Order: sequence, then C-alpha cells, then structure tokens
Amino acid sequence: TGTAGSGGALFNNASTVTITNSTFTANTSNRAGGAIEALAGTTTLNDVTMASNDAGTAPGNGGGLHVSGAGTVLMNGGFARRNRAVEGGGLWCSVACTMTITNGDIQGNVATGGAEATQGGGGLYNDGALTVVDSRIIGNRASSTTGTLGSGGGILNVGGTLTVTSSRLQANEAARAGGGSPGAGAGAAGPAPAAARA
Repeated sequence: TGTAGSGGALFNNASTVTITNSTFTANTSNRAGGAIEALAGTTTLNDVTMASNDAGTAPGNGGGLHVSGAGTVLMNGGFARRNRAVEGGGLWCSVACTMTITNGDIQGNVATGGAEATQGGGGLYNDGALTVVDSRIIGNRASSTTGTLGSGGGILNVGGTLTVTSSRLQANEAARAGGGSPGAGAGAAGPAPAAARA
C-alpha cells in the first residue's frame, strides 16, 4: 500500500541474482518494477517470461523490470510481454544502469507516458547503457489515456547510450513521437537529455 512499493514479485538489493526458466505473471507495484526491481547488484534472467505485470503510476516505471541504481541486468532469451507502466512498459534502465538483452522478445507492452517529451518507452526506456542484440521489439505502444502523449513506442532513449544490433523493431506505436524510438524514426525515440529519474 502507499506509494513506495517496488518490485511486485522480486526486489534485488545490491545482490547477485540468477533466474532461469521462470515466469512472472500479473504482479503489481505502486512505484516501479511491476515484477522485478533491481537496486544495484547483478540480475541475470535466462529464458524468463515477464507477462501482464503493472508498475502503477507513482511514478510507475518499468512494467516488467525496473533498475533504480547502478545495477546490471542480463536478459538472455525470454519475453517481456503485455506489461504496463507510465515509463518503460517492458523494462526501464536508470542513468547508472547497464542492461543487455540478447535474443529477447519485447512485445505488446504499454507505456502511458506523461506530460513531458521524455516520458514513454512502450517496450524499453533507457537513461543508462542499453544494448539490444538479436532481439525483437514488436507491437509496443507509448500512449496516454487521451491518446496525445507518449514518445518511443519501441524504445525511448533519454540521454543514455543505446546500441541495437541485428534486431527487429516492428509495428510499435507512439502518440507523440518515434513509433519505434524517438530520434530514430519508427524504431526508437531519443529526446534531449533530461534529469535522471527514480
């Protein structure tokens, strides 16, 4: 209850966590990390599915997974699908975070966005260092309830370092800018750098 809860199913507080062949479904938080919150440390997900999780609205970051501090996330295979948040419907990477997604599927996630151009990221939101390899970012959406706000349907990169290799960004939608990713046309969005968020 209240507004401070993060990590609906798992909270990694600066530890080393490895999860393999597991599913996180229909978890909720009221701050960030609908399924998983990683506060520093290393979180490795091997063939893990995060589906239909919700990060709430206060501020509501990372429907499937949220990295708050200087954490490292390795997603090897697996799915982030049908998750929901204000920013980063699928996964959210902070200014000090390092995230690598290899052979992952980021599909059908929704970021409701907010009043700023730097809010959204239907599939992925990046403030830090995000690398996407051999992955599929498909059918994600950044759109407010009014349908007028939300940037980066596939990826929203806000002042971070983004590397995408041998991957497919397809059928992503954004109400404001960057169906795929603002700043890079239909794939990803990248507005001017903004202050780091929680």
